[in-house]
Amino acid sequence: MSIRCYFSFIGFILGAAGCRVAEPVAMPSGHFYLNPSVRFSEVGKVALLELENRTFHLQQGQDLSQALADELGKKHLFSIRLIRRQEPAWSQNDLDGISQYTHQQLAEIRETLKADAIVFGSVNRYSSYPHFLLALHLKMVDLRDASILWALEEVWDSSDKSTQQRIQQYFANQMKTGYEPLNWKILETSPRYFNKFVVYEVARTLPDYPSYESPSLSSENVRIFNRIPQKLANLLK
Repeated sequence: MSIRCYFSFIGFILGAAGCRVAEPVAMPSGHFYLNPSVRFSEVGKVALLELENRTFHLQQGQDLSQALADELGKKHLFSIRLIRRQEPAWSQNDLDGISQYTHQQLAEIRETLKADAIVFGSVNRYSSYPHFLLALHLKMVDLRDASILWALEEVWDSSDKSTQQRIQQYFANQMKTGYEPLNWKILETSPRYFNKFVVYEVARTLPDYPSYESPSLSSENVRIFNRIPQKLANLLK
């Protein structure tokens, strides 16, 4: 990552969490950030807000939010509660403005949602033809001190050779058999399975239980992804 890209990424982390959010204490690795001081054993409950859908595919935000909640739950790092936009808790806490909330406002949300941290973000791009393309932005903020625990911004393009290799590896390790005659190609034809692949890779940027006390993920641990796609690098400049 270039120096310019690195400082732009720091700006992305700080900019969307409100003026009172504490500054991250470590350099980001690649295209995601994991706070090296976080102890997930102390983050018991996490509220996942239904992702903002900035695409023309009306169901994508809801579908991806559910898939993400299911996959994060499999990590067993914390309990996860998905809060959908139509729920009373959304309007009661004015969760549309979460990215601009102050430390005090986040503390109030902690009390009402009974959560230690909150995950929010957006589906910025999505297409299923002529190939799958999905751009995702996520952030986890500690409601107790407004620090950023984790952040990610990534683009998945099924026409990219590196992505295709990871899709095949995912199929071989996580799905295996029962999808004949398409086999791994089902991930290039089914929105549901492509979403599952995406959230699987998202969850892998978090540490695995019971190794969650590990201080951080290094650049060596991000080989599950290709290097930052050029389109994303351009956005971060």
